[in-house]
Amino acid sequence: MKKLLLPTATQLFILVSSIGIISPLECMSNENLFEMFPPEIKRHIADFALESSLNYNFDVSRILFTGPVISVAFSPDGTILLIGGYDNTARLLDVKTGQQLHILKGHKDQVHSVAFSPDGTTALTGSFDKTARLWDVKTGQPLHILKGHTEVVYSVAFSPDGTTALTGSGHRTARLWDIKTGQPLKELEGHTIAIYAVAFSPDGTTVLTGSLDKTAFLWDVKKGQPLKELKGHTGAVYSVAFSPDGKTVLTGSEDNTARLWDAVTGKQLLTLKGHAGSIRSVAFSPDGTTILTGDGDNTARLWDVKTGKELHILEGHTSGITSVAFSPDGTTILTGSYDDTARLWSRSGEASAVLPERTKAAEELYLKKFGQLLAPKKA
Repeated sequence: MKKLLLPTATQLFILVSSIGIISPLECMSNENLFEMFPPEIKRHIADFALESSLNYNFDVSRILFTGPVISVAFSPDGTILLIGGYDNTARLLDVKTGQQLHILKGHKDQVHSVAFSPDGTTALTGSFDKTARLWDVKTGQPLHILKGHTEVVYSVAFSPDGTTALTGSGHRTARLWDIKTGQPLKELEGHTIAIYAVAFSPDGTTVLTGSLDKTAFLWDVKKGQPLKELKGHTGAVYSVAFSPDGKTVLTGSEDNTARLWDAVTGKQLLTLKGHAGSIRSVAFSPDGTTILTGDGDNTARLWDVKTGKELHILEGHTSGITSVAFSPDGTTILTGSYDDTARLWSRSGEASAVLPERTKAAEELYLKKFGQLLAPKKA
């Protein structure tokens, strides 16, 4: 007779996540779903859910997705996560509870890049289906489809005033779009192969693009003309970012390095070395003192902007990191990975506890409803 092997917590999550995104708390609140499991499995679900609720150790890494997480972003007020992945959707999640707010459906291929508008009311997604889309954050409904690219849309960004969208594509071009109408405004041409990363300067006058041609370009937004070409990487430039003051720019590359550049002169200032794989994503902390990088060696790293010294290594993902972001207040870090998870971290590299303070009422409710399932098994 074959033994029934009970799933581990992680295996159980993979099982229930096959119908979408679901946590043990959501599983228990859905009585029809909960009753589908045999008693021994129910006990594991309830045990894990109670632990999460009462110990307040919620971690986005405990919500698994049905495929790799490719892009992540915080809303400007830090209360909502936007996550895009291989399942052709983007998802809006509550930061404190992990509750799914909306699934943004409409793309016909993987969502490779996501961004929030500065006021947090609109989401922007870029996809392998060659389109970018604008969405209403409150309702989850589509607003516009940005059509025109003839290849994959690898990267998206909003202008600081929220009036313009920026997209980078596999057809060597970046485009500026009017948010209200969804119509194209300008096309930026100069790279020799695919544009993999895009960013706006804080004042909105300059655009930064990174390409598989191993270069990054700074562009004049008004004229649509290149200002500087940043050369030095020996591999594709996968990610770009402006510092909060707009004086420096950051690039992450296939050559396992991130580099800091002067945004006016184009001069290279620092090279950050330490990763053992391609750097897929980079970000500045809101105060501009720290750099965050994520790469194919399964780690994210924090660096001192002035010295280039490595400060912390964030370890826990089991596959390459695809996207990184700081919360608006700079205290929390969000990472997405090919291991089908997203994770929240403190700036010190520790897992973040983000649920509200526990109450006696909550504890009593769980014990009343699930106490029998949670009772220790008799020998």
